[in-house]
Amino acid sequence: MIAETPSPGHDETTSTPVDCHLDDRHITELRGSGLTDDIIRAAGLYSVGTGAVAELLGWRAKRVDWGRGLAFPYRKPDGSDTEYVRVKLDFPRHDERGTPIKYESPRGKQNRAYFPPGFANAFARGGPILITEGEKKTLAAAQAGFCCVGLVGVWSFQQKRLRDDRGRTFGVRQLLSELVALDWKGRVVVIVFDSDVVDRPDLQLAEFRLSQLLADRGAEVKVARLPRLGDGKTGLDDFLVHHGDAGAAELTRLIESAAEPALPNISGPMDVAKILVDETLTGATGLTLRYWREDYWRFTGRCYVQSSTDEFHARVLMWLDKRGFAAKPRHAADVVKCLAALCLVPFEWDMPCWLDGEEHGEGWVSFANGLFRIDDPANIRSMPHTARYFSPWAMEYAFDPGAECPTWIAFLDEVVDADPERIDLLQRWFGLLLSSNTSFQRFLLLIGPPRAGKGTVVRTIVAMIGKANCASPSLSSLATRFGLASLLSKTVAVMPDAHIGKHADAIRVAEVLKSIVGEDPQDIDRKYREPLNSVRLPTRFAVSCNELAHFNDPSGALAARMSAVPFFNSYLGREDRTLERRLQAGLPGIVNWSIVGYARLCAEGRLNVPTKSQSIHDNFKRLASPIAAFAEDCLELHPTFSEPTTDVYAAWVGWCRVHGHVPGSDARMGERLRAVNASVERNRFRDPALGGERRYVYRGLRLTSVGREHSAEGYRTASADHGDGGI
Repeated sequence: MIAETPSPGHDETTSTPVDCHLDDRHITELRGSGLTDDIIRAAGLYSVGTGAVAELLGWRAKRVDWGRGLAFPYRKPDGSDTEYVRVKLDFPRHDERGTPIKYESPRGKQNRAYFPPGFANAFARGGPILITEGEKKTLAAAQAGFCCVGLVGVWSFQQKRLRDDRGRTFGVRQLLSELVALDWKGRVVVIVFDSDVVDRPDLQLAEFRLSQLLADRGAEVKVARLPRLGDGKTGLDDFLVHHGDAGAAELTRLIESAAEPALPNISGPMDVAKILVDETLTGATGLTLRYWREDYWRFTGRCYVQSSTDEFHARVLMWLDKRGFAAKPRHAADVVKCLAALCLVPFEWDMPCWLDGEEHGEGWVSFANGLFRIDDPANIRSMPHTARYFSPWAMEYAFDPGAECPTWIAFLDEVVDADPERIDLLQRWFGLLLSSNTSFQRFLLLIGPPRAGKGTVVRTIVAMIGKANCASPSLSSLATRFGLASLLSKTVAVMPDAHIGKHADAIRVAEVLKSIVGEDPQDIDRKYREPLNSVRLPTRFAVSCNELAHFNDPSGALAARMSAVPFFNSYLGREDRTLERRLQAGLPGIVNWSIVGYARLCAEGRLNVPTKSQSIHDNFKRLASPIAAFAEDCLELHPTFSEPTTDVYAAWVGWCRVHGHVPGSDARMGERLRAVNASVERNRFRDPALGGERRYVYRGLRLTSVGREHSAEGYRTASADHGDGGI
């Protein structure tokens, strides 16, 4: 045993004995690193058992025997105590890769720099300042007469940084506060890491980042390379032991030949991409570039915007040239591909989403002054903007919880005659559009005469949501090959003055609209690019029109997804030209009004049908699905009913003649009829009344009296058109 060991907090020149000890194995280990009893005593090193290990490191023992370890107490530059102690366990733990964890640091505490005995005096003398990794190496250098600072790891010169969703640290690098407190101006600093640094670009990068921070504080920084002595890597203590009495002189020569720090040798585009990410694509809250669904997305500080691939390649080329790398288009393309791997967001994830794996809940909206969770107006939560919230949507104005919207309320009272049902439905819709919720599977229809206020409502929606977050397709474009591409990442699609062109495929338009509103995955063709398969669009539709569009939807499913608000008053010739400007000035108040509507919608779980909207729903269903209207007018449904198919088709022909529709074939009518009611079946049987002749019937329905009148008219029409052949 060493006879006397100083207290860790006392000045090393006047140390006094304390009651602490070193195990023989620890003495042997320390002496093997060339440390004398005096420096060991002055450093206050001591051995600890399993209980002390858990206490020093902040571990919960949980009946685990950690064994014994060698404790390294840390001091401030002036030699005064700290509570920070690192422990080298005799039987170390292993990480997930099976690598031994030689030194353990206290849990939950900021790393510290290791200052050896006599540091303050050595620093004051001037001369080079060495920086190395590890306590024993630092003590060996101090014992040899050098001013030396130790790091717990090659990257541990900096204050703790946050971790992004990939587990990688990010944010501005800052020196440890103890290092910041030292006066580096004009001082020569030599970084001396282990000999394997020559083969490790990651260690060379750590050297370079440390040198940058020290140079920013006025230091002249160099790096010294230790030669490899023997089979393994060589540390600073190994170097001094190897050279014995000449160790200090050899180290001095090594310091004098130290070189300027430089970025590590790059082995490929992935290394370049990592440097690019670290230098320019990492902000205060994480990675600022994402690759998602074959596109690059750049964080603006409030939301993500899609970046042009060509522009992104150009920016990478400029950065390569600035940093002295090979600025060639092919090299830039390789780097960009590597960036995609580093910044990847899984294809199957939908915007908006959190990338940090934390349970933040839904209902977050980005305003100019931060992120706000709007699903509970009585408990609005907020947080600063963060790159961890992957969303393409941000409002252009600030959230103000106390704002009101008297102009908006007065406008609605006027244009819908203060109808509380229609105002309530609009309030729920505004809240729904403000969120990213698509689960209600409805589209908004505003219908009425020209200058009735519909356009003002639509433009207020766009102003509230933001032009960049809205698309403006036509109904007809939904049926075209590339019609859905404009909806990617758009939260709202507005369709003012909507109608279906005469050359458009009305069935296809209805099919696509139903599918998107119903949250079904879409295959989306994009010009000059590969299509995207099975993508769920985040888009809600707000459609305005003067009259109902003629969709072709035999099943009537589209009518079930419509939420209509009629407008009856026209202000043609007496428009208020200042109204929209005044409404947009009150957007924060409209947002608060919308949040109340959204809370009511979520609590009740439905979009109500106002009394004055019912006729719109009925007419829409009849226009979109003539067969459904025919069934309502002419058929009764019951499992025990049956009707000859010829009679039903004749009724259909007569009904179409009256209502201006083209009846089509008997088979087509039957197909559409079954789309309206799947319980209707077409069967064949032998009719005794016709001498056993086989005939077809529809089971599950029969004609009403009105239906029989139309059937008779249908037979007469067929007889007149085709003679005795009839239907």
